[in-house]
Amino acid sequence: MTTGVVGGLVRVHFPVFEEDGITPATGLLDGAFTKVLIRDAGVSAVVVTITEVGATGRYFASFTPDAAGRWYLDVLTPFEDVFADEIEVTVLSAFDAVWATILPGTYPVDSAGERLATIDTRVDVAVSTRAAPGDAMALTPSERASLAVRVWDELLPGAHAPGTAGANLDVPVSTRATPSDRVAASFAFDPTTNTLDGNVWLEREGRLVTTVISATVAFYNAGGVLLFPVLVDLIPDPQGFFRVVRPSPIGFVQGAQIYTVMTIIATYGTFTSSKGIQVVG
Repeated sequence: MTTGVVGGLVRVHFPVFEEDGITPATGLLDGAFTKVLIRDAGVSAVVVTITEVGATGRYFASFTPDAAGRWYLDVLTPFEDVFADEIEVTVLSAFDAVWATILPGTYPVDSAGERLATIDTRVDVAVSTRAAPGDAMALTPSERASLAVRVWDELLPGAHAPGTAGANLDVPVSTRATPSDRVAASFAFDPTTNTLDGNVWLEREGRLVTTVISATVAFYNAGGVLLFPVLVDLIPDPQGFFRVVRPSPIGFVQGAQIYTVMTIIATYGTFTSSKGIQVVG
């Protein structure tokens, strides 16, 4: 899994090989790839650009997420190989926010004319007893902190950089550890019977969740078009597995790139994930 922050550039690296599976494929341009980017339960309009690293046959897909959540990137190469990655995008942490707010763009300079890029290790941190007025996030007092940040001139001991001494920043601070939930799935297509069969389940911290209520699975082609009605299962088995079956599924032909959006409702929340499928037979 790759991680990123809202508004920050995300890069996902991957190699591309020619049809022999050994020779690096060099010189490919962005337009040679098919890209699908999903955020949570829907296709994102955020632009994905693919660039080669030198002439090595190694490439990276880059994009700038515009919202927090779980993002899913599928890339189909000209040789019909599929690369997929999951990206967890969050908002800036408290200390990232300090850097972004106190030191935007150009940094103050020290007595030698060098740009300052360090925060004094003697940073004062005090937890506020109130939420900021008009806080749209409605954070509780325990979730906010007031940070006193100072940028230090290392060549002039005792001297702060002009205009930054004692700068205060009120930022949201996460104080809770949130368990990680993931929707997982396994699908099989039998060309003999022309039947799609699959299982969907929910994991929390790597363990199977049994307190689940329902599951839905939607199948899309590379252009984002829903191939057939969403599959639904309202009765999980005792282990928490859902089963979905589709006779004569539209679009399941050799070489097709298909992706799914899977949603499971549990007793404590709703969770969505995605999975890319390459039809090979």
